Amino acid sequence: MIDFGVKGRVVLVTGGGTGIGFGIAQAFAECGARLIIAGRRQEKLEEAVERLRGNGHLVESMTLDVTNCKDINRVFKKIEKQHSRLDIVVTSAGTNRRMPMLEYDEESWDTVLNTNLKGTFFCSQAAANLMKKQNYGRIILIGSVGSLLAGPMQAGYCSSKAGVDQLARVMSIELATFGITVNVIGPGPVRTPLNEHLFSDPEWIERTISRLPMGRAGMPSDLAGIAIFLSSPAAGYLTGQIIYVDGGLSTGN
Repeated sequence: MIDFGVKGRVVLVTGGGTGIGFGIAQAFAECGARLIIAGRRQEKLEEAVERLRGNGHLVESMTLDVTNCKDINRVFKKIEKQHSRLDIVVTSAGTNRRMPMLEYDEESWDTVLNTNLKGTFFCSQAAANLMKKQNYGRIILIGSVGSLLAGPMQAGYCSSKAGVDQLARVMSIELATFGITVNVIGPGPVRTPLNEHLFSDPEWIERTISRLPMGRAGMPSDLAGIAIFLSSPAAGYLTGQIIYVDGGLSTGN
């Protein structure tokens, strides 16, 4: 019998208080996982926990700045102390700075790369160090179709997400011997608080949404099914892959 279950698994979702991270976290909670959501903004975490616990789910929150390695170590030590294991991690913490390449400044570049790539790597490293002790783990990185399709005003973002893809491939090779799989979910345009302003920009809608074969932007819930599948025993032989959940955008239409 094919096993798609994640019930009872200890799951960490970074950036789990809002947007894509919350949509994925909610799916894990509904499937019976022991959920930990982490993020920088305590108030957003508290709101997310209240929503999930209100539906009877097992969930806790931990503040985490993924650009700070000391903070990452603190959180993962806390997870190990409280739960003695970590089965699944989803690295959804991310950010973007949209500006022309000729105007891109160092602070913006560092903010995007440190969050999207550095944070993803060191959270994955910390997770893998816990997972290898149990000879089992699922690491899911949130990438982007922007790693494949370049877009204007996104020099830092597209570069960081391309790095995430290659990082996953390297990690999948090194961690396979420990029973750990590493895969990437690459969303297309997904409507979240981070990019809500774009949906009032007719030029952006024409350039982006009109190219989607499915005719609509994604929602965080559209990523939930693939996240659960990649986390389950059913996906135990799947690693090092980038799976685009983009309404068909990456087909080139």
